[in-house]
This record gives sequence, structure tokens and C-alpha cells, in this order.
Amino acid sequence: MAQQGFQYELNAAVALENFDIVRKGFRPAGAGSDVPDLMIKKPGLRAEGEYGCELKISPSASGGSLVLKHNGLRWYFDEPKKTEDEKIFIKKIAETTGALESINKAWKGIKPYKFTTDGTKLREIGSLTNKEIYRKELAQFPDVRGITESSSIEGYYNTKRTYYINVGTHGFYLLGGRNPLNLKGVRRFKDVANTGWRARVQSKGGGNYQFTFEMTFGIIAGNKSAFNIAPVKSAKDVTINQASLETSIAALFEAQI
Repeated sequence: MAQQGFQYELNAAVALENFDIVRKGFRPAGAGSDVPDLMIKKPGLRAEGEYGCELKISPSASGGSLVLKHNGLRWYFDEPKKTEDEKIFIKKIAETTGALESINKAWKGIKPYKFTTDGTKLREIGSLTNKEIYRKELAQFPDVRGITESSSIEGYYNTKRTYYINVGTHGFYLLGGRNPLNLKGVRRFKDVANTGWRARVQSKGGGNYQFTFEMTFGIIAGNKSAFNIAPVKSAKDVTINQASLETSIAALFEAQI
């Protein structure tokens, strides 16, 4: 899924470069979590007038995330660096909404193998493969979920100078109260989305894993946008639908193309 997401970002950048909405030569950062997926601008303007746009293939997705740690008694987050605004924001959401407390209650008394120093537990997994240990963690740590204000997702992306989001299957939305490109008729994300959080054991491939706190969202049924600057052929095919793209770009940017 991660590779599909990276491919979608690349496909979108290449397609929008042809309309001068993405500057020539721009390529997405991929796994970089502290920068926008795309930088978009009005056609004909210099790169100084570009702003961040988040990309998601489909409407059920995760936003930012933080790694959860365990100190033998409680789950906690490492303290972000002062420059890591997006991590500071997620940590604050987890703490002020009671999400971190809910995680500690749900997983109370369950000791993760990943952080254990207990000799008995270490012997228990001593002969197991990483994948086998991961499966044991999954069995003892079911997902924990909760809800947040829809504006929380907007606030998170705004910390990365990202004011727009495009969902491949559903379209283009405004993140927060700012609209720096002054695009008309774009619906506000918080008005069409359900948002929440999820704590889980997350696979990192090859049997490696971590515990994460993620911000999640889904678009409410019947709320597709009138515009889509990176429409996909389907949720499983991240090829850009060129005909739909041309129609949408013409409507969104009008005579500026």
C-alpha cells in the first residue's frame, strides 16, 4: 500500500506539471512525513506562490502518526524536537483528547515483547522469528480507536504549510480556513469528513513492527468534491484519469490555464 501511495504521488506530480500547476521538475518526497506530498500553484506563477497539497488514494486513510513506546508501566511518546511541529501537534492531540489515557487503559497490564527486559518473556520468544513475534503482539494488542474533531486533521496538515488535500477517488478539498490560492467553490474538509485516531501494532515488513498512534479520517458518503486535481481510475489503479483531470482543472482554474 505504501508503494502504491508513492506511485500515486509521482503520477499526480507528472500529470500536473503539464498544466504548470506543479513546477517543472518537482518530485514528491515519498516517505518524508514533515513535507507536503505536492506543492501546487496557479499556472503562470513562480514557485514562490506554491502551497502544500496532501494526496490520498481513497477516503479511508490515516493522517499523521507517532510511534508509541512502553516503559514497563505505561505507554508514552518520545518528546519531539522543537522543530518538529507536526509531531508536537499529534502528541498534543493524543494527550488533550484523552486518547493516550484510553490506550493505557485498553492495554493495561499487557507487556509488549518489543520492549521487555523480563527474562521469562525473552526466553519465550528466543527461538521465534520476527514474524512469529509480530503475530503474538497482534494477538495481545487489539486496535484501540476513538474520535477527534474534524478540524484536528486540518490543523495537523497546516503545520506543514499544507492547505489542500486531494483524494483520488473523491476529489479536492480545502484544509482549514486559509485558501492561499484563492480557489473558488472548494469545499472545506472538516465539513465532509469523519475523523478519529487509532492505536495499533503496525507491520514494517519482514516481521519488523512498531506500535503507533495514527490520526484517521473518512469522507462522509455523498460528499464528493466538484473538483479533482489527481483523479484515479480506481482505488486499486493509481493511473491518473486524464480526461477527468482536464475537465476538473479547466473548471477549477478557469481562464488561468
